[in-house]
Amino acid sequence: MADKASFRQICRMIHQRTLGRYAITGILSFVIDCGLFQLLYILFGNHPVGFLSLTTVKIFNAIGMVSGFLFSFIMNRKWSFRSAGNIPRQFVLCILLLCFNTWVVSAALNFVEMLHPLDWVMLLAKMGFALLVGIWNYFLYKHVIYR
Repeated sequence: MADKASFRQICRMIHQRTLGRYAITGILSFVIDCGLFQLLYILFGNHPVGFLSLTTVKIFNAIGMVSGFLFSFIMNRKWSFRSAGNIPRQFVLCILLLCFNTWVVSAALNFVEMLHPLDWVMLLAKMGFALLVGIWNYFLYKHVIYR
């Protein structure tokens, strides 16, 4: 009985704190992002596409990040930060941040893939980069975008 009450208290505490709500939203967005990326990478591998050194890894990363972003924007605005601010402004700022994050993570994944083209290495790299992005995003969301 005490374990059930403690679990409920922990859930209530997480729900009441912005960082806890952001973490839950982030984990779900991460699962969407990494799950799509890994599925596409396993199914199709990495190879050049078109021109401008575009590779399938960059495309798969963008697909994963955009999908996670759409989920994250809705959940962070409504639930994590409970923002009533200007939606178009917030969306534009989030899009700019997404573009920056996508560019940085895609370049980093391309570098990792050149060193270790193994499925599990790519997944670990994607997870590590997602964690870093999540940390800097929290501060930007809290103090700039959803303030």
